[in-house]
Amino acid sequence: MNSTLRSKLFGAAVKKEPLLIPELDATVEIRGMTAGAKGRVLTYSRIEGSTNAIDFERYTTRLVIESVYDPESGEQLFGPADSELIGSMPADVVEQMTDVANRLSGTASAAVVLEKNSAPTPTDDTSST
Repeated sequence: MNSTLRSKLFGAAVKKEPLLIPELDATVEIRGMTAGAKGRVLTYSRIEGSTNAIDFERYTTRLVIESVYDPESGEQLFGPADSELIGSMPADVVEQMTDVANRLSGTASAAVVLEKNSAPTPTDDTSST
């Protein structure tokens, strides 16, 4: 067993970067997730009875909870009790945070996740004969 390689892998740092949200004139720190956190987010977001479909609202709020930190204190800004409040935030602000969190965590973009795991919508055939 290569203990040097194992040490490098277990010592890898989670990626992080500041994100300026111009419309709020505020900066937050976005951190990529650990493998365990990513698994918890995906498990929490799965639609009951489905193998791979996700509840997009649950995914988005949990991703924000896991990934957004105060850049000064290093503490998480949100907890599970904030899910409803996160859902009431402007979508463009939340999307800025989730786009960076997805990129840093090696997760597909939110749009790709939604597209891949959404049920097909029936087409509206209103053509007349």
